[in-house]
Amino acid sequence: MKILFLIDTLRAGGAERRLVELLKGLSKSNNITFSIIIMNSNVHYDEVYDLCDVHLVNRHKGFDIRTLIKVIFLYKKIKPDLIHSWSGITTYYAIPLKILFRTKIIGSYITGSRYVKYKYLFPFTDLIIANSYAGLKANLAPSQKSKVIYNGFDFNRINNLRDKEELIAELIIPSGFYIVGMVASFTTSKDYNSFINAAFEVLKQINNVVFLCIGDGDDSFYKQKTSTFQKHFRFLGKRHDVEDLINMMDVCVLTTFTEGVSNAVLEYMALQKPVVASGEGGLSEIIENNESGFLFPVGEFLLVAEKIIKLLNNKKLKQTMGVKGGKIVEEKFPINKMITEYIQVYNNFL
Repeated sequence: MKILFLIDTLRAGGAERRLVELLKGLSKSNNITFSIIIMNSNVHYDEVYDLCDVHLVNRHKGFDIRTLIKVIFLYKKIKPDLIHSWSGITTYYAIPLKILFRTKIIGSYITGSRYVKYKYLFPFTDLIIANSYAGLKANLAPSQKSKVIYNGFDFNRINNLRDKEELIAELIIPSGFYIVGMVASFTTSKDYNSFINAAFEVLKQINNVVFLCIGDGDDSFYKQKTSTFQKHFRFLGKRHDVEDLINMMDVCVLTTFTEGVSNAVLEYMALQKPVVASGEGGLSEIIENNESGFLFPVGEFLLVAEKIIKLLNNKKLKQTMGVKGGKIVEEKFPINKMITEYIQVYNNFL
């Protein structure tokens, strides 16, 4: 079986991480071969080059006919049995291939819980795979050809973590300070404003806290907003050592507007960290509210701050929630489960 994967970019992001983890798993399969077309040269996950043939096709803004011609040429060269598209825009490029070559399309373009105009893609997609039930519901995906496959976490990623004290010294974090962090890209779907506002509230009561902001994108607005509190904030940008950074945190936060099943939250919980989150969508499919973390509606930064303070002041609660979170990831979100479910889909599909 030969699969052609399409994705718009392999920047540091949730869907991108999920695809790379899937490719790692498929590379161990004896009866599946695959190639990938990436429509942007921004490749954060360099390991993809060791897994398969990678074709970079730099797409211009909008639907670009020159890009379509290149995709058609590559399709004819690769001759796949099916296409698995991982974004809305790449699915639009897959539709002409379906028409011309009668190929089948699997679409993994639903990743959050906010309504997007994917309804125009549904008639051409033979199977829609989302990573949360909330995403399927929000987008009114046709149930007869929709399926949920949850993200999987590879526990091998946390086998050889850096020494915490070494990393703390590197980031110039004062001795005895608590560390609270958020891993999320600086994009419109993430609510960094609520995280920063919650941090300001925490600092009114607990002064020995440093807040880590970890993610790709333009963080200049938030650096300016926190400029008078530089001692308490670290903007670390895109990092390859996310697990090491999470491991040094006391409390992990995710404030967002819309979310599927968050890779960041899985990483938090796998490392047995308590989670405080606000947002809509699939977060409740991972976090057991008041058990492995605290969940709040979008924008409730005062409640986020309240629970951060509660956890920092209660070591036992912090540990109990962390252990429960670790068990949830171990039982419900192991990487082998995700890969097995995808392989079953591919086999049944053909």
